[in-house]
Amino acid sequence: MKRVETMVKSLRLAWLKRIFSENEGTWKNYLNHLLKCFGGSFLFHCNYNIKDLAISSQFYTKLLQWWADFREEFSTEKPWHNIIRNNKDIRIDNKPIFYNTFFGYGITHVTDLRFDLNITESYNIIAKKI
Repeated sequence: MKRVETMVKSLRLAWLKRIFSENEGTWKNYLNHLLKCFGGSFLFHCNYNIKDLAISSQFYTKLLQWWADFREEFSTEKPWHNIIRNNKDIRIDNKPIFYNTFFGYGITHVTDLRFDLNITESYNIIAKKI
């Protein structure tokens, strides 16, 4: 039974190659529609908790869960932990944040907030971006 479960997971994870390919397809439009309020396919790069996401497709919900489990288990570097958006460890009112405006201006990582500077300098840099 374990082999069947592993095979199903690997077949579903094979969809990631299709998702990140340049090819267009109606099914990709549906996926982008489902993930639109989470940043679209950018969500695959985030440190999300699947319980925080309201996705109506059971297939894509499981795919996202298995992807999160897979990369957490096998990746030696974990760059998604530094992404602000959809981060299960960065919350406001116990909900992960995703501000489309900031995402549009390229403020996605903790380093983009410029904590290495004082508050005024950091604010001025971000205000220029926005």
